[in-house]
Amino acid sequence: MDMAEANSDIKPPGGDSAVGLWSAVGAYALWGFLVIYWKELGTVPALEIMLHRLWWSFLLLVVYLLFVGKLRQSLKALRSLRVTLTLLGSGLLISCNWLLFIWAANDGQILATSLGYFLVPILNMVCGLVLFKDRLNRTQWLAVILAVMGVAVELAFAGRLPWVSLVLAVSFTAYGVLRKTVPVGAVTGLFIETMLLAPLALTLLLSMGLTDQLAFGGAGHKINTMLAMSGLVTTVPLLMFAHGTRNLRLTTLGLVQYLSPLSSMVLGIFLYGEELSLGMMFSFSFIWLGLCVYTWGSLRQHYRFRPAGRKR
Repeated sequence: MDMAEANSDIKPPGGDSAVGLWSAVGAYALWGFLVIYWKELGTVPALEIMLHRLWWSFLLLVVYLLFVGKLRQSLKALRSLRVTLTLLGSGLLISCNWLLFIWAANDGQILATSLGYFLVPILNMVCGLVLFKDRLNRTQWLAVILAVMGVAVELAFAGRLPWVSLVLAVSFTAYGVLRKTVPVGAVTGLFIETMLLAPLALTLLLSMGLTDQLAFGGAGHKINTMLAMSGLVTTVPLLMFAHGTRNLRLTTLGLVQYLSPLSSMVLGIFLYGEELSLGMMFSFSFIWLGLCVYTWGSLRQHYRFRPAGRKR
């Protein structure tokens, strides 16, 4: 799941465009339905899938940046040691996030991944409070409390913390925090992240091949093609989202972001037959209620401070 990879420093304009909206909807829908792609690769170890995703994404981004004439400009980000180290850290975080998501999806825990990504907007508020000294209003505090109650309910029913959901949410939120601190856009950031980790990914893939642990090459045409295309299914939604951020208001973008975990949840229940336990049902309910409160507060604040006379 890759929703906040497109943490671009480009500010969207005051109004929405149809192309921007469909680009964002398409990106989040693709991210939500990617679970089907990883399920089809269920015979391949999650680590190998993640390594292929890194390596092929890097190669595809090189081609893309050469095509648009921005490869040299993107490489300038490496002049700053702070930016380089921060993107190395964010690259490691998103790689771990990818790895856990792929493993969990193929382990029959799609609902747990969905729950994790539903938690991300609320964790972002908590990080803003703790790290960036943001002030939360009453509706935001209520959203946080409801989310905590949702996790507590799952703990009470299952007798353990929903660790998959929490690790996915925390790692993805931490990734967004790191990306917020570097002045690079979505595509440049992902290119640098994959470039820094590509040598390691290639080395591990070659090592797995030498020890007959590599599925790629011997798992049939379908699996080989899907592994090689993992870079494409990673970068295409990102490029669509990057376009959406340029043409949508943040409030609209905030509403669309729920499409991805909602799609995963629907697939988990109706396509893959995962059972929605009573504890998880209550947990989802509390977190959805928190998201409704958060969204309502955001919309109310947006329209309260919208400049007078601006047309919708």
